[in-house]
Amino acid sequence: MLETLNKKQLKLIDKKRDEWLKFAFGGDRFIASKFYKGIDFIYSISNLKSPIKIYVDSPLGTQYACVILRNLKGQQVWQQV
Repeated sequence: MLETLNKKQLKLIDKKRDEWLKFAFGGDRFIASKFYKGIDFIYSISNLKSPIKIYVDSPLGTQYACVILRNLKGQQVWQQV
């Protein structure tokens, strides 16, 4: 098990941190149509019916979507969540 880092590894820390931050916060923009197409593809090769897909662009949007879906309880949408 690695207990200490060598000089080369220490130099890589900042570089790797910056790469992950860029990936998490500044990467390519999300393209909803590709998301929907990808989900449909996965379900089709699994021989499953594609689910209803809901895309929201913020944590607040997620909360709103949950409230809306909760109000649809008893319907097919709620049963798939």
